[in-house]
Amino acid sequence: MNRALQVLAEFENTISDGFPLGPEGAEVLEALERVAKLVEEAKTYYKAQLAKSPNCAPGWTLRPGTVRRSLGDPQMVWEKLQTTLTTKQFLCAVKVEVGKLQDIWALAGGIPMAHAKEAFNQVLGDLVIQLQSAPSLVRTRI
Repeated sequence: MNRALQVLAEFENTISDGFPLGPEGAEVLEALERVAKLVEEAKTYYKAQLAKSPNCAPGWTLRPGTVRRSLGDPQMVWEKLQTTLTTKQFLCAVKVEVGKLQDIWALAGGIPMAHAKEAFNQVLGDLVIQLQSAPSLVRTRI
């Protein structure tokens, strides 16, 4: 364990003046990939150990996960709330799963799955909003 802490300290010293670019930057990114994997493995290990023996790591404990509420049957929910809400009010609170709706629509309409996305987008036009996720950091060479 002391060796791991020493390597971490050396890494911290390497980047203390800023993050390097070029070949050194590539080395830093490679090291970060290894460190990230090790961190996840260590967290998984310690979570399992703390679950078995809550006092195995003094000062640390497992916090229970949050409880989330979910409504499984939208039709039943609507039936129970329609005397209070308008359809528009209800639909404002409903999240549409685009891929799932597209598949159901394609099956119902007899549209081949290979063409479903294009046809779905064409029918809905401007109602389809394209959201770009953040770029991912990937290695291009090994």
